[in-house]
Amino acid sequence: MENNIKTTEVKYIDLSHAIEHGTVTYPGDPAALIEPYIERESSSKQNGGGPTSGSEINKITIVSTSGTYIDAPYHVFADGKKIKDYPLEKLVNLPSLVVKMSECRNYFDVQDIEGLNVKGKAILFYSGHDKLFMTSEYGKNAPYLTIELANELVEREAAFVGIDTPLVDDIKKISKIGTPVHYILLGAEIPICEDMTNLQSLPENGFIITALPPAVALESFPARVFATFR
Repeated sequence: MENNIKTTEVKYIDLSHAIEHGTVTYPGDPAALIEPYIERESSSKQNGGGPTSGSEINKITIVSTSGTYIDAPYHVFADGKKIKDYPLEKLVNLPSLVVKMSECRNYFDVQDIEGLNVKGKAILFYSGHDKLFMTSEYGKNAPYLTIELANELVEREAAFVGIDTPLVDDIKKISKIGTPVHYILLGAEIPICEDMTNLQSLPENGFIITALPPAVALESFPARVFATFR
């Protein structure tokens, strides 16, 4: 009997910056350091002079906010939950929307989500600023979310917030007002994903994302973030 079931190819889009030796994510932070721990040529010495295993193991030193990463409440609240405390349903297979920044300003505001159903969805804010990643311009005039928009996202029960810039907050005002958008979103236990990339490759809706870091007892950690759609 002929099988008439039609299958639709699943497509994946990577939304993460790679972390390599020398990668600097937030301007001024130390670069990622990757160095050998056991090299292939010396593995026979580690094996008591026996045959080489051909294995290589490296050491990596990074700040927890390297590459594309997730923030947990502990990032700003001393008694807040850590990355390991996020249930998988907050990070896996999230229905998602892309919100594009207005050409007349360099920030996202409440009017950008007017008419959108954001409840239970990952809202990804696309500015195109990721093209400056690993340049001296990346930390300058970086787009951000207004406090009013952050409050609106909480009120309307968004599930996740991502952006393709260094911060959801205004990087120019950190020394004066701190990071109020972080406090608002993380206070509602909404995961924040910063330094995303490739958002221009996504449709406006009709896809899901997964943003999964290891289960670490930290405030932030790099994640492999990707979109899935048919």
